[in-house]
Amino acid sequence: MRFMEKAVKGKESILDVGCGSGILSILAKKLGVKTVVGCDIQKESLDEVAFNSKLNGVDGIKVIIGSVDDVEGSFDVVVANIEKHLLEPLIPKISEKAKDLVILSGILKKQREEFLKTLERNNLKVFLEAGEGEWIAFLCRK
Repeated sequence: MRFMEKAVKGKESILDVGCGSGILSILAKKLGVKTVVGCDIQKESLDEVAFNSKLNGVDGIKVIIGSVDDVEGSFDVVVANIEKHLLEPLIPKISEKAKDLVILSGILKKQREEFLKTLERNNLKVFLEAGEGEWIAFLCRK
């Protein structure tokens, strides 16, 4: 969320991969992003995002039930807060969907070095990283 506050202001579009309850999508709307799309393989996400959007006074978040492969187009920013074992196979498609920035979290600090190699193989360059507790997040540029 801290990286989003720094990076998405003034951006036109964002894709939230594994949107779940919609927290990152909702934050994007509150930060002024015009086009916000979330995708998740859990069909319950549709209702959760709608409910949480209403609670937070935002609307206009499009939710696609499916993986990042099911999303059309590209986005200024792609975000994902997913555990490494689920996130890593999605990195090539996430990189492909991103026009500029990628924000990734849900990685344990002990997985950092291995995950950095995955990012490098997919032409994502880390320019900021931050940790909290045992978790780490990355702000990357294509």
